[in-house]
Amino acid sequence: MSTAAGDVLSSLMVGQKNAAAPPPANELGKEEFLKLLITQLKNQDPLDPLKDKDFIAQLAQFSSLEQLQNMNDGLKSQMSSELLMAQSISNAMVTTLIGKEVTIATDQIELKEDGDVSFGYIADGAAKSAVVTIYDSNGSVVYTKDLGAISAGEGSFTWDGRGQSGRRLAPGAYRVEVQLADEDGPGATLQTFIRGPVTAVKYANGTASLEVNGQLFGISDVLEVTLGE
Repeated sequence: MSTAAGDVLSSLMVGQKNAAAPPPANELGKEEFLKLLITQLKNQDPLDPLKDKDFIAQLAQFSSLEQLQNMNDGLKSQMSSELLMAQSISNAMVTTLIGKEVTIATDQIELKEDGDVSFGYIADGAAKSAVVTIYDSNGSVVYTKDLGAISAGEGSFTWDGRGQSGRRLAPGAYRVEVQLADEDGPGATLQTFIRGPVTAVKYANGTASLEVNGQLFGISDVLEVTLGE
């Protein structure tokens, strides 16, 4: 390869400062490689043309680069197709949960016009005291209850929907919290959950959600599935 052609190719590849040349791209694709090769051919010295073996070697590099890029595009297309298929199968299988009893990890409960709301909590060990706190949609505390000593494992609490004043609160979404407490103050916050039958499966943007007790939950929120009553 002539000195002039080598200088042109080196200048383009390393991105030397040149007002006439555009800034180098972050990646060298097959189109950029072909442009470099054409530029090299245009600028070669007629008295010292590109040697056959050098030209063949660069064509081989171009061919390998093109094959690798095509292979990469093919893999991306295959992975996308497999992902869509897996998602379709998963969404179809979710419908088999309708009518099943599920345990959902959540701190959200839904208060109806009448009736109580039950939820559970999980404690890693026994504790001398635990406090239930319920917040409205604005984050304000509407109810608290000291449960006293609790045992390790699952526990449950039923809220009658009344605030600290004893009046029935408006129906809607509320957030629950069960927190351990001792003489030093608040401790760990426990995992809370609800149980109920799956009454429907709803889809949005290709993702399935389960309707339980009038609320929608993702599949990842499910802790347990049972046959139900």
